[in-house]
Order: sequence, then C-alpha cells, then structure tokens
Amino acid sequence: MKQASNDRSLSWSYQVFERSPFSLFWSAVALAVGFALVFVLIEILLGRFVLFEIDTYREDLRVAFVLCLPAAYLPAASIYLVRSARRAANELTSVLEPA
Repeated sequence: MKQASNDRSLSWSYQVFERSPFSLFWSAVALAVGFALVFVLIEILLGRFVLFEIDTYREDLRVAFVLCLPAAYLPAASIYLVRSARRAANELTSVLEPA
C-alpha cells in the first residue's frame, strides 16, 4: 500500500496533517486557532473589530469562534478515520494472507 506522502490523490489537508510533526489533536487545535486569527485579522483590516462596544457584535464573534471548532475538527476526524482504516486493512491483510 502506498504511503500518504507519495499519494497525489489525497487532499492537500491530509498531506499537511501527515507531514505535521505534532499529533493529530494538536494539529487540529493549531488549525482552529489559525482560523480564528485569520478571522480576527480580516475584521481588524476591515475596521469591524469592536470588542467592547456592541453586544450583538460580541455574540457574532462568539459564533464565529465556535464555528472555527468544527471547521478544524472535520478534517482531523476524517484523517483519523483514514489512518484507522489503513491500519485495520494492513492488520487484516497480514492475518488473512494465504499461507
């Protein structure tokens, strides 16, 4: 079976997670923090980042930060699923090979 680093059919996010020196959990946390930082940076550049004045904006900000979590969780969960399926297939192949 091909290794993930040599397989060009996999998505770019899978290749990024595979090359990461950190665990899958910490890579997903870094991705969520990155999404939040990009959001805040865009809001600052557009002049809409007002943290303490408008209550509805703070609620929108909370919603945006909460939405960063599933945006980082979904790629990490799918990559964990692919890794587990490959591991299970490799283990089954070694057990079920004819002698």
